[in-house]
Amino acid sequence: MPKYSTLPYPSGWFAACFSNELQPGVVLRRKFFDRDVVVFRTPSGVPAIVDAHCPHMGAHLGVGGRVDGEAIRCPFHGFRFAPDGTCISTPYQSKIPPKCRIGSWPVSEKNGIVLFWYHERGAAPSFEVPEYDLHGWMPLVTKTFTVSSHPQETSENSVDLGHLAEVHNYFDLAILDDPQTDGPYLTVRYAMSRSGFGPVRTAPVRARFRVHVHGLGFSHVECHVENRDIRLRYWVLCTPTHDDECELRGAASAALLERPAMVSPALAVLPRRLATQLAQRLAFYEFCHDLQQDFEIWQHKRYVEPPLLAKGDGPVGLYRKWCRQFYAQLPQVAEAV
Repeated sequence: MPKYSTLPYPSGWFAACFSNELQPGVVLRRKFFDRDVVVFRTPSGVPAIVDAHCPHMGAHLGVGGRVDGEAIRCPFHGFRFAPDGTCISTPYQSKIPPKCRIGSWPVSEKNGIVLFWYHERGAAPSFEVPEYDLHGWMPLVTKTFTVSSHPQETSENSVDLGHLAEVHNYFDLAILDDPQTDGPYLTVRYAMSRSGFGPVRTAPVRARFRVHVHGLGFSHVECHVENRDIRLRYWVLCTPTHDDECELRGAASAALLERPAMVSPALAVLPRRLATQLAQRLAFYEFCHDLQQDFEIWQHKRYVEPPLLAKGDGPVGLYRKWCRQFYAQLPQVAEAV
């Protein structure tokens, strides 16, 4: 039995791919929420996601299908479908069958990420994710993992302060601002120390984090490493594929360094942009390392509801209560302690 059989798929915005993976004319085969889909971009730059199988006679649009104008063309009979799923042409002179349309998914492209909306009952999007000012920030560095988990579990890590010391070896943890919720948005701010920065351990660093969670598929973290004077943005994007499997996308961007020597004396001799690029790579290495430390735990744990929470766990109870809004059928939750 799947370990999340009591926890259904949540509604919200989820990542399909990063923008640089989807050039005009590209068609990607994907499985999201137990459904085969294709992701494509038209020549004018419009990203689209539609169900994979042609409603005419069932061909898979991701196997031989191609972008043809502002539509995707079926490889079997040449029927063409617009990004909204409407059949706009056939190779015949006859009228298009009136029911010939394909399932389409609401799509939004922000911050270098192609997102789509999922709702178990097909409801329209009820909230949006923010778009950030990218001026003065480096292009995203990204990585995609396949994990055995669930979006609620991966987002829960951002409020599960107890595991930060045990799994990731953070110390001197402190909540700076209590968690706040506003509809589908949750935020919390905390600080921690760790023994170094990047793959070569250095003197301990102190960092402050502001976590922004917009639904269970889109988490954004602002980070300031104080004694290195580096500002970072991280994204954690968990998208269910099938059963208990998810695609977990991580991304990072660094603000252009004001004082590169504070990160490392070696960076002081480099142009600021190159120094920032190298610092960003070090920070992203650390970020991916932290993500991967959780994978084995997710692989073998089971979902416990209600959890036997203890003082010091962090606002896990509040988080789980907040999560209920994203399910058509609400799971039982524990109260915050």
